Amino acid sequence: MNRLFVFGTLTSPQTRKDAVGRDLKVLVERAYAPGMVEIQRRYAGQKWPTMVPMANMHTTGQILLVNDDDLKKLDKWEANYRRQTIATDRGDCWTYIFKVRHHAIPGAALSRSR
Repeated sequence: MNRLFVFGTLTSPQTRKDAVGRDLKVLVERAYAPGMVEIQRRYAGQKWPTMVPMANMHTTGQILLVNDDDLKKLDKWEANYRRQTIATDRGDCWTYIFKVRHHAIPGAALSRSR
């Protein structure tokens, strides 16, 4: 089994079910990715949540328990994101980071996520 740190849209149980076809187990309800901040990126006229490195900040999310098949389905679902490992306060986990390099939305809050 794999640990997946999620934030943004993948914290929604319905979104996860739409992506993989089943309910996913939430291993940790509230986890932190230290040194990362959640921002919104604008691409193709839409806003996309992602994380970028920023000292003294953190992103709040959940840690899910997923199998290899779930990850393959999520890789397709999150086609505009790349899967990579990050450090969290609960150990290393997979997460999804937006692929396209583009400017952050003007006025996007670069503050601690809630």
